[in-house]
Amino acid sequence: MAVFVDANIPVTAESIEAAISKSAASAYRSRSVLDGKAQTVIVVLPSGKYDINRPVSANGLDIIWKMDPGTAIGGLDRLPGTLYFDAKRIVSDTFGTEDSATGFSVIANPAEKSQQARVLGLTEAKKLAKYGSRDSVAFYAENTLKSPTVDASKYEVKYSKDGAQFTQEIDTRNLKAGMIVDTAHNPKWSGFLVSWSPHSIVVSGWYRAGGDEVSSVPTNDKGLYINPVTKIWAANLNVFLNDSSVPNSAGVREATALEIGVMDDSRIQVPTMAVGVDAIPLGRNGGKIAFWGRGPNARSVTGWDTTFLSWRHQTAGFKAQFGMDGSTNFHSVGVGEVESGRAENVGFFDYKSKTSVLLEPKLGGDAIVVRGPGETVKKFQLDAKGQMVFTLNKEDTPISVRSADNKRVLWAVDAKGRMTPINYKISLNNEKKYTVTESDGKIVCLTKCAFGIIQLPDSRDNAGREIEIINRSEGPVKIVALNGGLVDGKSAASVDSMRSARALSIGDMWVLP
Repeated sequence: MAVFVDANIPVTAESIEAAISKSAASAYRSRSVLDGKAQTVIVVLPSGKYDINRPVSANGLDIIWKMDPGTAIGGLDRLPGTLYFDAKRIVSDTFGTEDSATGFSVIANPAEKSQQARVLGLTEAKKLAKYGSRDSVAFYAENTLKSPTVDASKYEVKYSKDGAQFTQEIDTRNLKAGMIVDTAHNPKWSGFLVSWSPHSIVVSGWYRAGGDEVSSVPTNDKGLYINPVTKIWAANLNVFLNDSSVPNSAGVREATALEIGVMDDSRIQVPTMAVGVDAIPLGRNGGKIAFWGRGPNARSVTGWDTTFLSWRHQTAGFKAQFGMDGSTNFHSVGVGEVESGRAENVGFFDYKSKTSVLLEPKLGGDAIVVRGPGETVKKFQLDAKGQMVFTLNKEDTPISVRSADNKRVLWAVDAKGRMTPINYKISLNNEKKYTVTESDGKIVCLTKCAFGIIQLPDSRDNAGREIEIINRSEGPVKIVALNGGLVDGKSAASVDSMRSARALSIGDMWVLP
């Protein structure tokens, strides 16, 4: 029962309070199992234009004000509680816990219709001693992955082109036309529910998952589900741009599905924990992905230009932190493991390459741990003296940095843990002509290559690369470059017997320092 303010008398603070006092006793209803919780009353204000001349006393009630269409009220700030403006706007004074701690709440598929918003959901007053936060939520949304309206997956079912018959009765009390029906087959058949009886249903047609969108009849070996839910959302926000929007000539068009603004204008000299998005897995099992930027499908070319952008950050653009306590000068903490398709406690994990990077604080320095699919964990660390220490899980597994085409080793640690120079490979040559490979660092010309040719790669593809040529043969060795490139400004140079030269690419030519 609601309280109605008499439209025939002037609407003032006094008349509102009188109406509440006269009729509110029969309109009370409890909003919580907690003893002493404020009681609720709905007050309907009539159409008209008037002012509230002073603050209205709530008299201990939680009041919901319902404005009739056309109601124009001055002094709205003098009305305590929650205001409904013709289903367009809700203004609420929050207090306490659960529904009363929210301005507006939407709960889909609750286990019980009496389910309230889970805001500061304290079951007993003594819990206040353990929970220090006092929460107020403007908008609360909740959705539960519920069971199908009818689970006939174990029933004996006989299918037809537009329906199914059961050997035992199904519960039809909550069925609605338009519900989705999925068979328990693999792959399944699906259709929309049209009508029903206790022993049969009629569907819009059966369509097999992964099929050609042509109706067919399911086999008779499996049952079905009516109104199954397999994926739930608390909120699904979409924005649409199309050709009927503002023309491009009018300027740049923008669309944002969700904007989160955090505004702290306080002058109190206390650090503020202002967070844009706080994703917490609260159940028995942990979550999978806190933030997911994805394209429409695996082969899409219309995905994001940038999945994550940190713009004008003050301290850190990206911080991965395992645990909230401890060191403050790291970006990622925790010992992690990575297997194909699985990552635990990693600072960075790339699903395509199945490669992870961890930053793990160690005494004397930070260790960087890198692991790829099917490989052992590789670590290097800066010790207290600033020296680089390498650890290999397998003696036969070197750490190396290679060229993009994987043909040239730029720098490596050998199987004994020794650091090697760039392009460390040494080639012993007895040929009259030798073409330098991508991994060569030194070429030693032996006896038989006298008066032979050493052909360097294209200098334009090897800027900054050094190659040492040691001539131990009995005659000079000619040095040329691939594709007619220059060596010391000429088409060729030479290294005399028992001499050496170091060729350095400066981009447009090779020079011999």
